[in-house]
Amino acid sequence: MNPKLSVVIPIHSKDAQGLALTRLTQNQDRMPSSVEVILIFNPKIPRTALALDLGIQVRVFCEPMAGVNRARNLGAVQAKAEWVYFLDSDCWPTSEVPFEDVLELLPTLDPSKVYGGPYQLLGPSTPVSEAYQILQSKWLKDGEHPDHGWVHLLGGNMLVSKDILTRHLFDPEIVFGGAETDFLAKWIAQGQKAAYLHMPVDHFHQLTLWQLKHKAFLQGFGFERLVQRGLLVRKFKKTIRTVSDNLNIERAIQKYDEVFGLGREYYRDVAKTTPSKFERNFYILKKSLLNKFTKNSKFGSELDRLVRPDANS
Repeated sequence: MNPKLSVVIPIHSKDAQGLALTRLTQNQDRMPSSVEVILIFNPKIPRTALALDLGIQVRVFCEPMAGVNRARNLGAVQAKAEWVYFLDSDCWPTSEVPFEDVLELLPTLDPSKVYGGPYQLLGPSTPVSEAYQILQSKWLKDGEHPDHGWVHLLGGNMLVSKDILTRHLFDPEIVFGGAETDFLAKWIAQGQKAAYLHMPVDHFHQLTLWQLKHKAFLQGFGFERLVQRGLLVRKFKKTIRTVSDNLNIERAIQKYDEVFGLGREYYRDVAKTTPSKFERNFYILKKSLLNKFTKNSKFGSELDRLVRPDANS
């Protein structure tokens, strides 16, 4: 019997593998039999899951090329269920809305819509992690749109029908940064809709300021590409303001905002000077991207100040 829900989790590092397998092991007794889990591994990561007897439906595949979107696409193709639930390795459904509740929701959902829900910070938090949680929550809340339903969702908590995925996959050239925003923007550009569901997932992450700024740069970079291509349905407005009495949280949000802006500016600068070559090689691994960025005379010193690790990070 085919499962009713396929859960796809990309595994791109040893830490990601550890988080995903911990969640599977802790929850195996509570996993409904109608749910299958698909783990998509980077070839450099040992596939420990192959040796685990979890007592639940777990299938393991390897995507030879790097990138979260390639992993998600492979999972979507391999999924046996009519609904595919995309989670990140550091995300898991909360006790408030477990897999059983998600299964009960499925018959009520419109298979022509993309669905998504919020993150809920799990575990000991740091100011940087709390700042990123605030930013993600604001992004999601700002996504409500009168014509398109919801125009912002989060990649680690998306529910998509197999019917959509037979016609519309994630852009395989996006390695990191803005993957789900690109997917959603292109779907909405086809006249389709997305919707918010209150199905929170626990999000376990301990970001450093350096990691936050990596995310900010790549997300700003991808965001500007959508802006320039006219794929965003609402005009971007800078809405990040002081949101906490905690100065460390406020500082982290300000740093994110600064580096997000640099990512946008870098896209505009490079796309304008070498458009053909740039589009052919648009998304590359983040280390290479940052190396190119630091060598650019216009941006190098500013990026060093904002993105490079230092004693104050």
